[in-house]
Amino acid sequence: MGFFKCLAYVAGGVGAIVLAPVTGGSSLALAIGAMGTTTAAGAAIGAGLGAAAAAADHASSSKDKAYKQGVTEGSKAGERAAQQKYEAKIAALAERLQSYQDFDKKLVAMYAIGLAVANADGFICEEERSELDQFVAGCMSGHLPEKVTERIEKLTAKPPTLPQALQYAKRASLPKKDIDDIIDIIAHADGSVNTHEQQFIARWKASATDYQSSLA
Repeated sequence: MGFFKCLAYVAGGVGAIVLAPVTGGSSLALAIGAMGTTTAAGAAIGAGLGAAAAAADHASSSKDKAYKQGVTEGSKAGERAAQQKYEAKIAALAERLQSYQDFDKKLVAMYAIGLAVANADGFICEEERSELDQFVAGCMSGHLPEKVTERIEKLTAKPPTLPQALQYAKRASLPKKDIDDIIDIIAHADGSVNTHEQQFIARWKASATDYQSSLA
């Protein structure tokens, strides 16, 4: 579940976000069998050496195959762990949002930050746009105050820059951790961080200390 879809569930009053464990695969285990060499004597020495060489080649091939399989399994295990960490962070963020007394302000602030990250390169991908539509629809059906839905529609029509998004965050006293998590979630949503997102993260880090001080 993506960040905006998560917000859509919360805004629509669907209830708590339940984290489903990522399954499919066992823990990585790589076993390599021991190799043995047998030699023949007398007139069979030549044949024995040939057989031993063939066995060594076969063992080397098997070892290489096992190694590659181990790397593949390790990569898959790493991907599953990363996905679990990603989903756990989204679930924790949703729980914090649901616990805030000033839910409406925090919701708008989180949305503004999320939009700013998603639009870091000046383009919001089709998948994120679909989630944005779900979020807006969830807000409209979630009995939110009219002024809140109007702000959300305004933000959707014109995604904010980081400084503009931080103004929403300051007015809502959105904790720095929430901003850190939102940026991390969206930037890593597709498994990689592009140049525009890296620049966005750098700008946030440069202003994070001042932002934190402004909340004190």
